[in-house]
Amino acid sequence: AGLTKLDHAVNAALFLAFVAVRNGDRVGLVVFADGVKSFVAPAAGRAQYRKIVDTLYSAKPHLTYVDYVALFKELDVRLLRRSMLAVFTDFLDEDQASTMIEPMRRLAKRHVPVCLSVKDVALTQLLETNPGDAELAYQHAVASELLLERESLKRKISQHGVRLLDVDPDALSLAAVNTYLEIKARGTL
Repeated sequence: AGLTKLDHAVNAALFLAFVAVRNGDRVGLVVFADGVKSFVAPAAGRAQYRKIVDTLYSAKPHLTYVDYVALFKELDVRLLRRSMLAVFTDFLDEDQASTMIEPMRRLAKRHVPVCLSVKDVALTQLLETNPGDAELAYQHAVASELLLERESLKRKISQHGVRLLDVDPDALSLAAVNTYLEIKARGTL
């Protein structure tokens, strides 16, 4: 619908921040890629929401190595209170994404991590078509392999006390907020 995966993640993060601020919770933000790009320390109130909006909308996407280790080191140092960590990410490469497993597992001892990802609808749609020629058959094979890698990675992440949501783009915002509300209702923060 003209929105990228990043657009959906930004919208979901903003909706989640809005609901958390409205509930009186402290909310922060980290924008990361090959390192931490921006950090907004957790705070409460409408002014905090405005800071988050400004920071997210000034973030520029670029294809690069994602340094999960640097992200989680930063969070480990800066977050002193038990927190829900909503990590919006994409699993483009199993080798790269697997670097998040161990640091996230360590953080799960002190915090409540939630990994949120947008399903790749294009891959799923491709697999629903009939491979009529050799080129399409090759595309099917690649799409199938990518989805299998993604499922394997999701299982590995979920084994370590990390809630993982891999949802359709249009469901990301609601899934993030519902997870936050469920965690709050259980009193695990």
